[in-house]
Amino acid sequence: MKHKLIVRLPLFLEFIALLLFCFACKHAALNKKIPDGRTQQYLLKKKFAQWQADAIKASLFWANDSCDMSFFEEGTIIAPDGNTYTQKEWLKDPSHYLPKNTDYDDWGFDAPTDKSYKYSYTDLNADGRLDQLVFFWPKHCDSSNGASWETVAVLFVSSGDDFIINTFVSEDNDSYGAGFYMPSKIDSGMIMGSIIKFAHEDPMCCPSISKDVVLDYPSWKQTYGENTLEKYMKNR
Repeated sequence: MKHKLIVRLPLFLEFIALLLFCFACKHAALNKKIPDGRTQQYLLKKKFAQWQADAIKASLFWANDSCDMSFFEEGTIIAPDGNTYTQKEWLKDPSHYLPKNTDYDDWGFDAPTDKSYKYSYTDLNADGRLDQLVFFWPKHCDSSNGASWETVAVLFVSSGDDFIINTFVSEDNDSYGAGFYMPSKIDSGMIMGSIIKFAHEDPMCCPSISKDVVLDYPSWKQTYGENTLEKYMKNR
């Protein structure tokens, strides 16, 4: 009968091997749980696309392919392909909705590849995952885009397996008062942007007053004025 020779490692080497095995398992689990940066950006852009779809379905925005008031004539729709549809026929496509009973009934979305969408990524809340700010000018479906300063920004902040979504709508409630808030970038624990105002003599195309502003996350405390970022970091 043949006997197998079993060689045991010294106890301290077995302990080290066990530690290395546990570390490898933990590292693999973390890699599986948190995708790499490029994958996270892709998934976040899909989240924004879903936000857009939900906004269209809720009748808050026009879909890009129906954002043209000239399509609608006495209950019929002349589509971009030149064909004419009744509204009932048009609405058979689930991507076609007619905004109604909203304050923004002429707002729509540009095409997904349009350069009017500005994306910013960072780990805003220090949980190891990327967060996303999307800033854009809504398309005015009545073709009144010429002197429009209304903007929309959507902030996605990771929370467990999902995201907390905050939407900023900046519109001309008081051209000479509060002004337009335009967030442009997120960094660790802060949202950076500008407040744009019209002076009394400014034409509608060209507001001349601009102030930098930093919002602290998650307190939403504002810092603005001269040397905004330096003041914010000093008081943080």
